[in-house]
Amino acid sequence: MGWIRSTRNELARIKRHIGGGRFTIELADGGRRQFAREETARLLFMHYMYTLQAIYHEEECPPPPLVFLTIAGASDRERAFYTAFPDGEPLMPYEAEPLIERGEFVARPLAGHELEEAS
Repeated sequence: MGWIRSTRNELARIKRHIGGGRFTIELADGGRRQFAREETARLLFMHYMYTLQAIYHEEECPPPPLVFLTIAGASDRERAFYTAFPDGEPLMPYEAEPLIERGEFVARPLAGHELEEAS
């Protein structure tokens, strides 16, 4: 029976270490904000699609999702970015470098006419 308890304790420790599919970003004001990875991925995809739709219809683009606003307001933006996206830059309509370095949202060219203008 003891080996079952120790295995359960070990699994609980691993789950706590991994975060159970969640991650936390420390804010510059000392607060913390927690996000669920799967929900964040879904929201980022939808934000990207809504941004493309706004560009196509020549409308105003939607505001950045909460995870990007949180990264912009983090005490260590680079650490926050790679905590949120450990596998690298996600599908996003912003340049990563200005977000990480200065907390600024700089639109990246996404549509054909924007790409032509950028080159």
